[in-house]
Amino acid sequence: MSRHKEERGPECILCGKCLSVCPLVAATGREELAPRSKALLASMLRQRPDALNGVAAARLASLCLGCERCAEVCAQGLRPAETVARLRAEHPGWREWLWKQWIQRAETLWPLARRTAGSLDRSPLRLLAQKPEPGRLGLMVKSLCGLDRSPMRAYLSLRDVPEPQDVMVRSGLDMAVPEGGPTAVAADALTSGVLLFSGCAGRHLRPEWDDTARALLAAMGLQRIHADFACCGSTLGTAGLFAEQRAARERNLEIWRAGGRGLVLTYCASCLHGLRAYADEPELFHGPAEVALWRRRVAPLSRLLKSVRFMVSDDAPQSVGYHRPCHTRGTDHDAALLRAVLGGRFRALPDRCCGFGGPLRLADPESADKVARQRVLDLDGLPQVLTGCTACALQLAASAPKTTITGHWLDSISQPLP
Repeated sequence: MSRHKEERGPECILCGKCLSVCPLVAATGREELAPRSKALLASMLRQRPDALNGVAAARLASLCLGCERCAEVCAQGLRPAETVARLRAEHPGWREWLWKQWIQRAETLWPLARRTAGSLDRSPLRLLAQKPEPGRLGLMVKSLCGLDRSPMRAYLSLRDVPEPQDVMVRSGLDMAVPEGGPTAVAADALTSGVLLFSGCAGRHLRPEWDDTARALLAAMGLQRIHADFACCGSTLGTAGLFAEQRAARERNLEIWRAGGRGLVLTYCASCLHGLRAYADEPELFHGPAEVALWRRRVAPLSRLLKSVRFMVSDDAPQSVGYHRPCHTRGTDHDAALLRAVLGGRFRALPDRCCGFGGPLRLADPESADKVARQRVLDLDGLPQVLTGCTACALQLAASAPKTTITGHWLDSISQPLP
């Protein structure tokens, strides 16, 4: 979240545009979970705080996936997810505390969760996840079950890689710099080096994604600067943990400055969305020029691969589904890369949320799971599904049928790279 303090501006006019895009409403049929209902409750809490049970009303209003689809269609330009975050901040509970521990202690807890997932098949807890109505604990266990799925067999390999400067120029990155032209911009980026933002899942749950990303940068001849980034802060803000989000952002910006303010490349759509949102808080930066530079220097890794040629093995799946993450904004460079490489094998899935939901997984896993089940219906008959968000990849692994292999698009690229 970028605007933590409530700004009195346009009010929700209850037009209902958000009803058509809210995954929670579509999956549950509960209009009280709609963004406009949350806006109405939040308004009533402001105007008549004594007329409602504040904690109960805020808890209901905070049942949100954080997908931000509603903000894209809101006629008033409202951001309901930010309203939800403020409600969570004003009425914190054990869920917010637990989410804070889960994110800030990811280095310890997440690898432990992955090791634990490998023993779930032999644990009575697995039965909770397999029940027709698994309940809250069962659904939490179920979310871990995807961590022990068999790894995807890679079928893409590098065929031709241009010179590093050509890679930068053809990617179109940093073209907003007016002086010097594309070649000067590319040379500047190469001199500065690139910083890989792996995200929490890449660092602590799926290190193989990080290995492949680093190998790709090396194969393109790009200098990678070691950067011990923190969480992007997006999920902390969604949970109403604004102080923790601010600290994470400040740390990441200091690391970027120490690394020469080079390109920050990430392979997670949600992290990309969270990093770009830093520019909405100009007080984090050393003036407008640095804000503008940050906007230009944060980019998806897939955009850098536009000029790289891949070879598809003969035994690659004939049909590969693609799940577009909710937090992908504008051009979907992950989809563009896969479409270009896979050709007729590429299948874009209907635009739905995966059901991950962040803090909602703790507050109301039953509703989050209903959203996930709607996504699963689209996977019928597909041998494989890829995505460009690490959280989506984890959720798809937990909810997809065993007949469908799921993963991040990095999983499809073979190791070792030349």
